[in-house]
Amino acid sequence: MSILLFGMSGGIASAPAVSTDSIRERIMQDLRLRLESIQSVGSESAAAGNTPGVRYAASATYTGTVTRQYQIQVVTGGASGVAAVTITDVTPADQRTLWPAGTADDNGSVAAVVTSGTAFNVGTLGVQMTLTWTGNLASGDTWFVWAGTYTRTVDQVIEVADDDPSVPVWIEIGTPTEDPVEGPVQKISYEMDVTLLCSIERTPDPKTEISELIAAVKKAVVGTEIARTRSGLAIDTELLGSAGFALGDTKSRSGFEMTLLIHYRHALTDPHTL
Repeated sequence: MSILLFGMSGGIASAPAVSTDSIRERIMQDLRLRLESIQSVGSESAAAGNTPGVRYAASATYTGTVTRQYQIQVVTGGASGVAAVTITDVTPADQRTLWPAGTADDNGSVAAVVTSGTAFNVGTLGVQMTLTWTGNLASGDTWFVWAGTYTRTVDQVIEVADDDPSVPVWIEIGTPTEDPVEGPVQKISYEMDVTLLCSIERTPDPKTEISELIAAVKKAVVGTEIARTRSGLAIDTELLGSAGFALGDTKSRSGFEMTLLIHYRHALTDPHTL
């Protein structure tokens, strides 16, 4: 975000007064943009009835701007170097409602021969899949992988059933609360609490995926000085802590709640301070 409201000198804002509402909204927008920049690949799964004993793993860095689900399906059965797969974008309709108008599917163009233990491209946006097997893959064997940006803000929260895998990972930014605190002469300081609710669909290795998501969220919101100051809008952002949880009767989703404390300041002459 390139908007800089405050020129910081010795930690005191020196720019003209800006309304509390404007500052708060811009701070929240900076937070949204940084969370939306988290790109990930995960929640791969295999269809029931696949050839047993095939190991599969998605990897690489997703370069797309929307959340997608890919289908990898064997169309030519056979051994390593003979079996071939097709790639189809099978993103569910409810997820597509969040896509900007005109966003195209990311399908593979032709069937691709795959080699055991060697990564192959899934679509054109950086996702890769590795299948490892002995013997033959069977025509019809199918795997799925999600890739994308996972932020859901208070403006666009999706109701997700506990057992619904249509949104494998999501981050909800809770409605902030704020309190005035002591500040320098002619300035008033605020502390704003923001809760991030980060949830992930249960996978064979949820602890690893949750740990990776925690690291990605921390890096996005407090990993650099420009992030901690919300692109110059705030004095600092503190990470107060996080706690894990599990959702649903079947514990089908798990995740963590992370609490941030954002310090910011504006002029006492601003009418929004009263």
